[in-house]
Amino acid sequence: MLKSMTYQRRYPFRNSNRGARWFVVNSVGLLVVVFAMTALTHASLAADAPTPTAGAAPPSTSTEAPTSSAPQQPAEAVITIRAKEKQKNVPQSKASQTVISGVQINQAAPGSSLNDIITRYTPGASANPNNGMRIRGADDQSTTYLDGVPLPLSVTGTVTDALDPKDIQTLRVYTGGYPAELGGQLSGVFDITTNTGKGKPAGTVSQSIAQDNTDVTDGSITGGSGKIGYFGSASGRQTDFFLNPPSEGAGHNSGHVEYGFLKLDYNDGANDKTIVQLGSNGANFEVPGTLDTQREWGNIANVVWRHIDGLASTRFSVYSHASGLRYNGSPLDPVYGGVSDTNENLHDTTIGVRGDQTWPGGTPHLFKVGFDVSKTTVANAFVIDVANGPPLTDQNTPLAWNIGVYAQDDWTTGRFQINYGARFDENSQDVTRNQVSPRVNVRYRLDAHNTLHGYYDKLFQPIPVQDATHLVGNPIVQDEGTSLPLLPERDDFFETGIDHDTRGLSLGFAAYYKAERNAKDEDQVGITNVTLPVNAAKACAKGFEFTADRDFSPNLQGFANLAISWNKNAGPVTGGLNEGSFPSTYFFDDHDQTYTSAFGVSYGRGGAFADLSGQYGSGQPYGELQTASGSITDVNYLRVPPHLTFNIDAGRHVATGFGVTLFADNLFNNAYLIKQVTALSAPQYAQGRVVGIKLSQDF
Repeated sequence: MLKSMTYQRRYPFRNSNRGARWFVVNSVGLLVVVFAMTALTHASLAADAPTPTAGAAPPSTSTEAPTSSAPQQPAEAVITIRAKEKQKNVPQSKASQTVISGVQINQAAPGSSLNDIITRYTPGASANPNNGMRIRGADDQSTTYLDGVPLPLSVTGTVTDALDPKDIQTLRVYTGGYPAELGGQLSGVFDITTNTGKGKPAGTVSQSIAQDNTDVTDGSITGGSGKIGYFGSASGRQTDFFLNPPSEGAGHNSGHVEYGFLKLDYNDGANDKTIVQLGSNGANFEVPGTLDTQREWGNIANVVWRHIDGLASTRFSVYSHASGLRYNGSPLDPVYGGVSDTNENLHDTTIGVRGDQTWPGGTPHLFKVGFDVSKTTVANAFVIDVANGPPLTDQNTPLAWNIGVYAQDDWTTGRFQINYGARFDENSQDVTRNQVSPRVNVRYRLDAHNTLHGYYDKLFQPIPVQDATHLVGNPIVQDEGTSLPLLPERDDFFETGIDHDTRGLSLGFAAYYKAERNAKDEDQVGITNVTLPVNAAKACAKGFEFTADRDFSPNLQGFANLAISWNKNAGPVTGGLNEGSFPSTYFFDDHDQTYTSAFGVSYGRGGAFADLSGQYGSGQPYGELQTASGSITDVNYLRVPPHLTFNIDAGRHVATGFGVTLFADNLFNNAYLIKQVTALSAPQYAQGRVVGIKLSQDF
């Protein structure tokens, strides 16, 4: 967030050419090391599988090709390298894709949000303030698909309001190598396959209790008859720790959230299928450190039809999403950064249509064309009371159109798998902007165990109109009131890497670089839970990621990942409460957690299981130094302390369907500091140790 972004002169980043040179030199150097290690091990591993001959199809691997993009389903026209994929108890990360199974999700602590699941397992993902997340340095900048249907962003800015994670069968997180069919927010893509039903009716109910007066109740039912299958669920969560508070023991932080979801599948013969999705949620909570409260809600209604004939397929979907929030500020709140009180009443409705056609173009090619058109309407009434000055206000009804069309080809030849194509996007809200975005994503199979990948993706990421609050200027809170339009972020993304897979061991390495113009960011309004979008003139993100997962035995599996990243912005800034400020030279932004790691082991045998996982973060930057005259001399020169947390769960299910799980999150009670205090916002802490028990019964 720009509220604490500051300039770090000890590490100047003079121009994008230097960044590109850094990416190339370091990537080549690390790839040489990886190649050398691979060469040393290859001889002893050659007996595992024969090396493919020139012109042969690539050997099997446990992941799909990068051309199997998020909206596609495994049964559709997707180049699947292995027909069956074993569902593991630990995540599998390869070539910027992480697969998280429903088994892992169900064994996580009850009440865990989708953000919690993603940050626990995905390389380069970490928690940010206000219960959001960042991936590769980008705050809440992602796109979600439910069974191939786009899920528009809610006014709350996250995906946690849309779906209970227990409704998920498989979650794929994509952080690079985006094919042309993907548009929108692209620091991450969450491809969700929801649970489905068939056969005799069955279900489960569970009750959990834990510290902080936390209890979670949920239930689901699944089944089918003839051509129809169904899955439905409902859940509720109450807790005294709803948001990250400004102190470890902050009060006024209770809240509750409820979810409901229904999915119907109609199979009309062997080739046609219609899916209907209905979902609803509601939440009420207190904002810690204030006397403020917030109420929010969301509803989804989607219909998708698809026809599959061998590798050829047709799909058409209609989707809708409505959401809203009511932020109730208190005039008794203390003055913070010039802000004394905030009130907001915001709701939106999105409707859209999406269609695509896939057909084989001979043995090596699979062509696909498609479109996505959506319209979002917003009604906003927003008032910020300012001490000793007029209020900041925004009362409008903005409208946005997003139009995207694309064409791509999946070309498999010899040891190469190449996905190439382009898309055209146009976003119309404050201003109308468009872009043609070429994409080229290549994988090359070195031998039976090693696969190289290289990506170039041009990205176009409009700021969601739900976020685009415009405030009349007030110099007391450093807002110049220019009311300049917020512009889409435009990126050039590069990535290269290698994956190694043999005898139950998978290793991966990736290096990436992203040059950004009109970078999307946000300001937090005082100590409230309200954020405002901003544009930084330019930004860059670069980093390395190392991943591993291992089958130690049929019952014991483990994983580990390490992400090393550097994220910098440069002004001037448009929008928010810091408009026009910050230097035009690069400075570390407060999304930059240089070292992020996740690791864990999972044991399962019969009906018993046990999991141990952990996360490490090196801390995010904050703070600035000023001269006697008030000029900034050094910014973001400090970092919050690093943190290391552990989570454990163990349980057993018996033949009667009864199950019990004991769990402890943040086992050693490290309620670490996520964000330090700044001139415009309060600090925020992560939750300390939470111990609980879950009882469940299948029927």
